[in-house]
Parts: sequence; C-alpha cells; structure tokens
Amino acid sequence: LASFQKDYVLARQHYEASLFIHRELGNRRGIYLALMNLGNVANYQGEPTTARRYYEESLEMKRVEGDPFGIYIGLLNLGEIHFNAKEYHTAGRMWRECLIIVVENAMKGGIPWSLNVLAGLIAVTDSPLNAARLWGHLERMAEENSVPQPTAFKEEMTFLVAGARAALKDDAAFDAAWQEGRAMSLEQAIALAQRETTPPDGSG
Repeated sequence: LASFQKDYVLARQHYEASLFIHRELGNRRGIYLALMNLGNVANYQGEPTTARRYYEESLEMKRVEGDPFGIYIGLLNLGEIHFNAKEYHTAGRMWRECLIIVVENAMKGGIPWSLNVLAGLIAVTDSPLNAARLWGHLERMAEENSVPQPTAFKEEMTFLVAGARAALKDDAAFDAAWQEGRAMSLEQAIALAQRETTPPDGSG
C-alpha cells in the first residue's frame, strides 16, 4: 500500500522487514518478491546501484530455478538500469535475451515489451528509422490483437517515440519507416530487434 501511495521510505522499511523474515524462514518465493520490490523502490528513489543489486540477486534465484518468466522480468528490469546509465551494450544483451525467452516460451504478452525497449535502444545505438519500423509493427500488432495496451507500456512507448522522432529531425522519413514497420512480419521485426548494435560513443 505504501508503495502504491508513493511513500517509498515506508515501503522500503516494510520490504526490508519482509526480506529479513523470509530469509529466516527460508521462503524462496517471499525472498524473491521482497528483493524485486526493494529493487523497484530503490529505482523509484533514484538509487540505481542499490536497485541493480536487488535485481541481480532476484534474477540469480530465477536462473537457478529455471523460471523463464522470472528470468525475463529480471533481465527487463536490469536492462533498464543499464540503459539509463548509458551502458547500452549490456542493456542490449539483456533485452535481446528477453526477446529470445518470450519467443521460445510462447510468452506472447512479453513480445511487445521486449520489442519496445529494444526499439528505444536501437533509436540511440543504431537508427531512429529502424526504431520507427519496430514501433510501426507494434502498432499493427496492437490493432490485430484487439487487446488494450497497459498504461505503463503506452506511456513508455510514447516517451521513446518522441525522443527518437526529435533526434531524427525528419518527420516524413520517420513516418515512412513507421509504415514500413506496419508491413513487416513478426519474424522480420524480431530479426531487426535482435541485431547487435554499437553505440556511437562506444558506451558499454
């Protein structure tokens, strides 16, 4: 409740207490949830190093358990930490692994999220036009599936698209690439998203 109310100081205290209790009990699920929540709170509080530590521990737990969904969530969160730190190579590696996981495990709901974050990465490390192609494909996917996109997804996509469009400074070219993306197959979109890119400044 405290976290939903954005009282992150109180939320952190509760999650830390929860982590201590679940460690004492040896309750792996409780430990995992507390670690994830602590990572989220630390991220909200602008403490990426602390968030990264909690996310890494929770991810390792899911790797040991062989839980594809847990691994996907961990990589998605850690990728965000590295992306925000301009560690683009590491973020890309993690997000490309996310995409592989959701495809191999038929986690259809995870495909849009993975393509969206990779589009944001590609806009910075490769080409805003390739990013536009992915977003165009995502738009068509949403229309065909007739499933409303989560608010958080739409907000993030809107933010990333605006940044890429501003960086390109050519609305006509951006819109043309967007339409090309709408005509792409899912396999083509995945192949484009999986391309390893090199940041202009070599950020690792």
